[in-house]
Amino acid sequence: MAPFITHLVVGERVFAQWPRLDPAVYGEFLLGCVLVDVHAFGPIERRATHFAERLQGDGPFAFDKSCANFMGQLDSLLVRPWRKLTPAEQAFVAGYLCHLAADQEWKGFDWYLLHSLGIFWWGNLSPPGVKLMPAPAEVVLTVFEVLSTELYVDLPAVKSALSDVSVPNVLTHIPHSTLQATWDVAKMHVLNGSTLESFLNMLKRMGLDSAEVQAARLEHEKYWDDAVETIHNCFGGVPQRVGAMVQQSLVNMPLLRQLDQQA
Repeated sequence: MAPFITHLVVGERVFAQWPRLDPAVYGEFLLGCVLVDVHAFGPIERRATHFAERLQGDGPFAFDKSCANFMGQLDSLLVRPWRKLTPAEQAFVAGYLCHLAADQEWKGFDWYLLHSLGIFWWGNLSPPGVKLMPAPAEVVLTVFEVLSTELYVDLPAVKSALSDVSVPNVLTHIPHSTLQATWDVAKMHVLNGSTLESFLNMLKRMGLDSAEVQAARLEHEKYWDDAVETIHNCFGGVPQRVGAMVQQSLVNMPLLRQLDQQA
């Protein structure tokens, strides 16, 4: 999955290019962009949140249908019919779709990259795995997130939109309390800007003990530079990947027009 901040940077760009959404619901849209990854913070299955199988064992096209699957099941996922949702609730759902679309591109590139290296899952990248990518996958994701922060067009506007926003209670397949608990853990990381210290503090809020957090710190410090090199050499750099995710999201956002037409 793409990191939290990366999804926010993608959402910022998509929102600016999707005129059907009112600026007043910017915060709810951005929440939808990040809270899909609620499975990383609580006892909920990723397949249930992402409407797709995993790449490992399920092939290169596992995520290609996640947006279509989500939209096809949406009537049963909403607490009320689409036409009866508030603008803020609709924006949250739109952010959810934006996240799934961005992940489709991310996972598609994942498969292409892993296939080209002759391996089948990210764990094989950890030392002493493939020499081309010496940094552990977890470190690569953290560094990718930190570098993504530099791509914000208007970070103060993002922070303002998210500072006081409430998590809409609009979905049935994820308990609202789980979404809220995830935001409680991640909010300060998002608002403080993505740094290694911010990430480690989030791990503490997730319940990791001091020894686990220290181990994560040492691993990140050891492989940080390797991860930067990996992102440049293997991912083509952060701007290129973010741009591809934005385009994939904009391709899928028109699916929402079908709901408006049915209303």
